[in-house]
This record gives sequence, C-alpha cells and structure tokens, in this order.
Amino acid sequence: MVRENACSSPHFSGFYAGLAKVRVMHLLLLAGLLLLFLIIGARVWGIRFSRAAGVGTSGFAGAAISTLAIFVYQVRFGSVYSGVGLLLATFMLGTVLGGMLGTKSTEKYRGKNVVFLGAEFGLALAAGFLLLLVHIGSPLIFLSVLILAGAALGAQFPIAGASLHRRTIGQRAGLLVALDLTGGFFGALTVALFLVPVFGLPISAATIVFIKLSSAISQFCCPASGD
Repeated sequence: MVRENACSSPHFSGFYAGLAKVRVMHLLLLAGLLLLFLIIGARVWGIRFSRAAGVGTSGFAGAAISTLAIFVYQVRFGSVYSGVGLLLATFMLGTVLGGMLGTKSTEKYRGKNVVFLGAEFGLALAAGFLLLLVHIGSPLIFLSVLILAGAALGAQFPIAGASLHRRTIGQRAGLLVALDLTGGFFGALTVALFLVPVFGLPISAATIVFIKLSSAISQFCCPASGD
C-alpha cells in the first residue's frame, strides 16, 4: 500500500515519509493520554460523558474493524471483491440486532449497564478475533465476527440515549449519530491510511482493543449516582 500510494501521488509519498518516523512508543503515549482523558471525563461529568464517549469510541472501533476485516479477508482468501458487500451488510445486520437488544435492556437499569459494558468488551473481542482469522477460519467466521461487532455498536445507542434524559429526543439522536459517524470517519481513515500501512495488522488490532478497553474502564470510574 505504501509503495502504490508513493507511485501514484507525490503527496502521498511525502505523507508516508513523515509517517515512517512514527514509533510504537508514540502510539503508547497517545493511548495513555486517551485513557487519562476518558477517566477524568467520567469522574467530572459522570455517566452521560462515559456513555457518549463509549458511542464515539465504538464508532471508531466499528469502522476500524470493518476496514480491518476487508484487509484480513484479502490476505486470507486472496481477493475481497466477492465478499466485501456481504461483510459490510453483515455488520449492518448486527447493528439492527444489537439495537433491539439495547432497547429491550433499557427497561432495567442493572440490565442496561451490563449490556453496555458487554458491548465494550464485544468490540475489543471482535478486533482480537481478526488476528486469528489471518491464518484460520472460514468466511462464515468472518461474518460472525462482524455480526458481533455490529451488535455491540448497535446495542449502545438506545442505552446511551436513555442516559441523556435531560435532552430532547432529537438532541439525543443528533448527538449520538454525530459521535458515531465522527468516530467512524477517524476509525476507517486511521486504519486504512496509517495503522495498517505503517504498523501492520497486529498493532492495528491492538490499537482498537486498547481504545475499547479504555472506554470500558471509564465506565467504572463514574461517580455513584442515578442514571
């Protein structure tokens, strides 16, 4: 990817020449700052911040996992053109199923906390599974991983919306969709143009896992108060 981009555009050549100076330690520093920001935000602004941040980081992870799955599928089977539509459609199906689960879980406070936190770990697990799929697994397993990722993302929307009870329904929907799509934009862009070409699949998957684990940790840091 680096070679093709360098050959096709001199602008990309300079871009990747600059990225070559980035090291794993720089990623670790950014990861540490993200974790600190999420923890402080959860302590200061409470559950509404942590739930909104969860949706934003899940948007990042969802798009990153979908993009990474396309790369892994191509590595595994040699071509992705016959499967890319099915991969993305399966992810979207997962968001529908997850949204139904999240909506049902809002009926009980304890239940929705468990579902939201489980969704955080579900996205981290899906990113970890992609590394195994480089060497083993059928296309059906790819679809299962993407359903898991989509369901985890979809389940968080109604739960996060319920925590924003001081806002109107339109404000809740607008804020959560904006957070999800902004995270998705950066997730797809970061994985496709930065993480995979510079660091490869393992570091890319590990980055997604860490982001979602950081978000999960922040859920435990909220002050004890009503939702």
